[in-house]
Amino acid sequence: MPPFEQLNFRNDWLLVLMDETGHETFSGDHPYFAVGGCAILGAHHAAVVELWRELRRTINGDPSAPLHAADLAYTDANFSALSAFFKSPAFARFGVAATSKTNFSVDLHAMAAVMGMIKQHIARIVERLPCSTVAVIFEASQRGDPLVQKHFGELGLMENERLIPTEHRFMPKSSGEPGLEIADFVASAAGSQARFYHQGKKAFAKDYQDVFHQHPPPYSQFFHIAEVGGARESNQVWVEGSKRSEDNEHE
Repeated sequence: MPPFEQLNFRNDWLLVLMDETGHETFSGDHPYFAVGGCAILGAHHAAVVELWRELRRTINGDPSAPLHAADLAYTDANFSALSAFFKSPAFARFGVAATSKTNFSVDLHAMAAVMGMIKQHIARIVERLPCSTVAVIFEASQRGDPLVQKHFGELGLMENERLIPTEHRFMPKSSGEPGLEIADFVASAAGSQARFYHQGKKAFAKDYQDVFHQHPPPYSQFFHIAEVGGARESNQVWVEGSKRSEDNEHE
């Protein structure tokens, strides 16, 4: 996946931008790992960018100033502004998380399990948002890029027995691409909920509610991996957990 600084796309492309949070080995102060992202049709990208620039103006006072979840002051005003932005139906959002309490009964890297579910989320979105090409874009990370290449690999999507062309790229945070900043907030919300799961809380994190609870599946998808197993005779891996639904999230 070569790096690039700017998005070049057509209106009938689907842009899938992703970021991660926590640590894939659950080390240190991060007993969770989550990947989150957004999917934007090329024809809607300009409108989403303008909404994000207005959010930057509201929070930072400057529509060009970068906006990142880790640097945000979580005041009521900022939460309100973020909640209003994530009401937008102009993009889909998705996330998958695992924690140190996830039961791995097979020898599988946590990132492989998370990325496998992420691919399923993307496939569901593509089914609803027909496109000529899918551009899969990860935020670049010197440590994480090799792991993404290893555990995400290539996204193979079929439509009417036709392989949908897919571009795979890394994009640096310094690009200032609003889609990557949105993915950063989605990943952060997924991480917040993962921490709740790890702590045994039967509740929804505030940022998680704002990001995921304002739109129905499949345009808003979250999956918490509770268990990963396998059948030796078929060499298949299965994943169990809780999906994003107000009714069954904490089953």
